[in-house]
Amino acid sequence: MDAIKSKERERLKGELAGEEDEGRRRQIRYLIQRYDNQERERRRLEAREALKREERERNEARAMEGKGPVHASRREERNRELVARYEEMKGSGGLEKYLKKKGRRMEAKERKRAMKVAE
Repeated sequence: MDAIKSKERERLKGELAGEEDEGRRRQIRYLIQRYDNQERERRRLEAREALKREERERNEARAMEGKGPVHASRREERNRELVARYEEMKGSGGLEKYLKKKGRRMEAKERKRAMKVAE
């Protein structure tokens, strides 16, 4: 299935280069972005499953030693996921882009707050 989607994505990229109609170009960009998002989500879910599998294996090994299982809390799992996402963004250069966007959003919030206080 992934091979079919990647071929379709490449076909769409080629079609985008030759397309002149702006409405169709927008539609093609949307489809390409959708394929990218689906792939990113699939990788994220695979990573999450791998972590669960590792934890299960560690607990099985502990059980063989006669010890009780150790389960990570939801907070710990979320923190691990956030650290992994941070490292991924840092590696791909998306971290700076994210921080710039966040800064702009925070500035806009501050301006709104300042306007309300001034009233």
